Amino acid sequence: MTATTERAPKGRIIMIGTLDEPDQIDVKTHMFADESFHWVTVSDDDIVYAKHRLTEDGSAAEPL
Repeated sequence: MTATTERAPKGRIIMIGTLDEPDQIDVKTHMFADESFHWVTVSDDDIVYAKHRLTEDGSAAEPL
């Protein structure tokens, strides 16, 4: 399952839960961390955003 967004119409989002072997993907950037489940963990060297990595005006958001 994939999706596109208005903010990045040339990009494609792939939902990791739809992959046969999601543990084979090394996720290094996390968005919407303030809405994540309590069991979701991130590494200290991962890039984590409270919401989206882009602000409403399209500029880059600051990671946590």
